[in-house]
Amino acid sequence: MKLTEYHYEMLNLLDGKYPKSLRKSSLLALLSNKNPDKFDREIKYLEDHKLLEKKEVRVEIPLPFGSFPFDLSLGLKITADGIDILKAREREEKDVYIEKRKKAKQPIAFISASFDDGANQLIRWVRNRAENAGFNTIWQKEIYKVKPTIDKIDQAIRDSDCIIQILTAHVFDKGGEVGWIGNEIGMAFKSGPGKNVAVFVQKGYQASGLAKLLTDIFPLDPENLPQDEKKAEGYLKDLGSRIKILDEEP
Repeated sequence: MKLTEYHYEMLNLLDGKYPKSLRKSSLLALLSNKNPDKFDREIKYLEDHKLLEKKEVRVEIPLPFGSFPFDLSLGLKITADGIDILKAREREEKDVYIEKRKKAKQPIAFISASFDDGANQLIRWVRNRAENAGFNTIWQKEIYKVKPTIDKIDQAIRDSDCIIQILTAHVFDKGGEVGWIGNEIGMAFKSGPGKNVAVFVQKGYQASGLAKLLTDIFPLDPENLPQDEKKAEGYLKDLGSRIKILDEEP
């Protein structure tokens, strides 16, 4: 068995969450390398060597002529062998992932925003405010080169504790993105994050649909960002105070 820094990063994140598990999309979002193909391959490697395990529960759906059983994934959890590997390494050298372990315990916020490169600056500003307010943020543009499939978006939202929607001019100017982003807040409403929502809207535009019904809207003024930093962080801290961190085990 040969472990790389990538493996140790995974194990340290899971150790930070222990004894609870961490859902796959949340773990991927916290890694330095967010390549989903590499992630799946190395998860299998660690699982084969019994350093992590999948947490699953058997669910049965009643049907008129019996029932339909299936396994529901609850996430990934480090094993006792995995913890021993980390302890052995710590005796040899300084652990460089202490901060990663701490981050694994922070709430996960799904970022609902445009994939247009022109929106990056405003999205980065909001994400920085969220991280200062104690959130980890998942932005799927960092993981997928193009907009992912609806099932991957839905899974990532369900794995999150809340959703932060950022409605920049690019969303409204590109008609197709309005539909995508409207769907994302609808998914959040029906799944895990529920009403744990924050919405930023660029000055000169208006939120519609569920967004304005679920939360107060924070106006995003590109000309006034430095002055709005503390106010935005206070807005997000209020969101954090409403969140009950999702336990990954029943």
